[in-house]
Amino acid sequence: LNVQHNCFDGCCKMTHTQCHYIEFQETSHYFPEVSHSELNSYIINAGAQYSVPHHCDFSQQVWHEVTSDKWADGVSSGLQTWKVVCPPKPQ
Repeated sequence: LNVQHNCFDGCCKMTHTQCHYIEFQETSHYFPEVSHSELNSYIINAGAQYSVPHHCDFSQQVWHEVTSDKWADGVSSGLQTWKVVCPPKPQ
């Protein structure tokens, strides 16, 4: 399973903190990277299908083939629901 930090609820930010090196020399350019908050909350990334049989066993559901259109509709619907139920926290 692919488990990731819940950056949405944790209000994690992208910061330019990772230094860019050229030929082992530090430059003044920085790459963006996620600075995670201390929130102890994680999500299961069901979209990362590294082991389909394991996902099927884990969820104990009967799975049917999902077309790319149904997949896109499901992601869109889920995101809309998530933003209504869990609006971004004020900063």
